[in-house]
Amino acid sequence: PETNHDLQFTALYKWVQFGLNYQYRRNAIAFMTKEYEDNPDVVIFTTGNFKRMQYLTASAHLSPTVGIWKPELGIYFAQPFFKVTNQGSSKNMNRGSIYLFLQNSLQLPDEWILSLDADYQSEGNFGAMLQRSYWGINAGIRKTFFNKRLTLGLQANDLWNSRYGSFMLFGPRLTYTKKANPDSRSFSLNLSYRFNATGKAYKGKHVSEQDLKRL
Repeated sequence: PETNHDLQFTALYKWVQFGLNYQYRRNAIAFMTKEYEDNPDVVIFTTGNFKRMQYLTASAHLSPTVGIWKPELGIYFAQPFFKVTNQGSSKNMNRGSIYLFLQNSLQLPDEWILSLDADYQSEGNFGAMLQRSYWGINAGIRKTFFNKRLTLGLQANDLWNSRYGSFMLFGPRLTYTKKANPDSRSFSLNLSYRFNATGKAYKGKHVSEQDLKRL
């Protein structure tokens, strides 16, 4: 079994949120390659235990409202502290990475909503892998009818077909490289109807101070 030790710090102020997190994983379960017991020349792709993994992450999330514009910006930085055995020698897997996303929503008259979202993942280490960078852009438009009961939406995902899945996996006997260009561009039409748009008010008891302390 894997054992996790987690230390988190979060600060909130109006539409700004910051976070720090340190994680220590003992006997960490992760994707790996290892030799086949009956034939060491055969390599198996599987999951197994590493002795330890450590991660330090920092994040910032901004979500202001500027008139009809509701943007959300997220910035995440991850710094791993990890080593693997690769072809007979020790290899540091300590390359940090940055993940960024920007979501934009425009509330137009007559219940029209426009959205334009973008995200970017830089190259960095995750466990025994080196994940290559990728980025993508999504766009959408939604319209509600009948007092917000009926919603009609058109969504376009990964407009430039740029969310690649390329990576390198480092193991004791080999270095495995995969270059992937999945057909992730897609268009979808969504239709939904809410039969109970207003919902019902909660009539139960409030959480007591003892419950909050227990949580």
